[in-house]
Amino acid sequence: MLIHRMHLDDNYVVLDINSGAVHLVDKEIYDLLGFYDGTNKEETIEKFSSTYPHKAIMEDLGSLRRFAKARPVIFSGVPCAGYL
Repeated sequence: MLIHRMHLDDNYVVLDINSGAVHLVDKEIYDLLGFYDGTNKEETIEKFSSTYPHKAIMEDLGSLRRFAKARPVIFSGVPCAGYL
C-alpha cells in the first residue's frame, strides 16, 4: 500500500503517494490503515476488536474496500513512477 500516515494533535492525515491526494480521516480509519492491507480483513477485525466496536470496524473496512475499488492503486503495491 502506497500511503503515508501522519497525525498531529487530533488531526489524522493519509497521503496517497501515487495520486498525491491528502485525506483527513478519523482515528479509527487511521489506525486501521496502519494494519489493513486490503487482503487481511479477518486479522484486522481480530486486532482491533478490543479497541473499536465490531460494527464500526466492519463499516470502516467496507468504506476502505469501496475506496480501493474506486482507486485500485491504493492497495495494489504498485510502486510510484519515478521511485524505482
